Amino acid sequence: MLGLVLDSEHTTLLERFTRAHLWQETGRKIVTVIGGQVVTVHKIREPITEGRIQITCCTDTACAILFSELAP
Repeated sequence: MLGLVLDSEHTTLLERFTRAHLWQETGRKIVTVIGGQVVTVHKIREPITEGRIQITCCTDTACAILFSELAP
C-alpha cells in the first residue's frame, strides 16, 4: 500500500477527475501506467476531496515502481 498527500492545486484537479470518473456511474476502472505498463487498476467509488490517496497495488512490484517514479 502506498499513501500520498497532494498539494492544494493537485487536490482540486484530483477531486474534479474523480467526480467525473465514479465507477458506479461509468462502470469504468482507472489505471496507473508507468513506462507503458499498467501497474495498478482501481475503481473510484467516491470523489477524493482531501488530496489523500491510498493506493493498493495490483502487482507485487507496483508500490516500488510507483515510489521510485514519485520520489524526488
